[in-house]
Amino acid sequence: MDCELRPGSQHCQKGTVAFINGVIKLARDEHLGGRLLFRLDSGNDSFETLKATAAADEGLYCIIKRNKRKESDIKWLEIAKSYGKQIEEREGKNVWIGTIDVPPRKKDEILYGVKCVFEVIERTSDYEGNPYLFPEVEVNSWWTNLDCEAEKVIDLYHNHAISEQFHSELKHDMGIERLPSGKFAVNKIVFAVAMNAYNTLKMLGQKAIGRKWQKKHKRKRIRKVIQDLIFVAGKLVKHGRELIFKMYNREPMLQVFQRLNAALDFL
Repeated sequence: MDCELRPGSQHCQKGTVAFINGVIKLARDEHLGGRLLFRLDSGNDSFETLKATAAADEGLYCIIKRNKRKESDIKWLEIAKSYGKQIEEREGKNVWIGTIDVPPRKKDEILYGVKCVFEVIERTSDYEGNPYLFPEVEVNSWWTNLDCEAEKVIDLYHNHAISEQFHSELKHDMGIERLPSGKFAVNKIVFAVAMNAYNTLKMLGQKAIGRKWQKKHKRKRIRKVIQDLIFVAGKLVKHGRELIFKMYNREPMLQVFQRLNAALDFL
């Protein structure tokens, strides 16, 4: 929907609320409908971000990793044992998952409907069974306004690793990991153009899969789309005031080209 190139020294929270509001407006202007789920890491744990993304009456939902700051791990372990559900793991590793209804607040303002989902892990030995001298406690918690179970919220957050694969495609497959210019404004334009090219290639890749392959292949990498569809051999000729793209009639991608051409003509 949108992209923003930022200096490496800029904190991830700076300008984030305005960017999110812009994305929401774009989605509404396109009449996409449905609900929007924002998944953000602990760098964006702020009251303003929660206000912008946790509005269930407007179809906005969020899962934001909490910044633990100076909270005690031992205190969290006590909370987990009191309010959480213990999950069976290996011997020497105990996991508690649960929800506490403690809404975030800032001065006199409270965000009702937002709850805290937690996952607390206590390790008394490693995976080989070697005991620790002192137990190791790991605390993970998230803000969310979703109504589903704690396990589902955690799974949804962990699925943001899939979007990291999309980032990898954008950087590596399209060759913009190192932007070409020494001027920030020029690189900003290149990044915006790359976003549109990425969306176009992604659309072509999804349409090229075909329905019979949907269960086997859910998506096609950008690199594969470029190799199969963009680098395919052909000849562009002008005949009768028309441009005609000629391909070898035994080209394996010919049928895909014809199907994509019909789909694009329809659009």
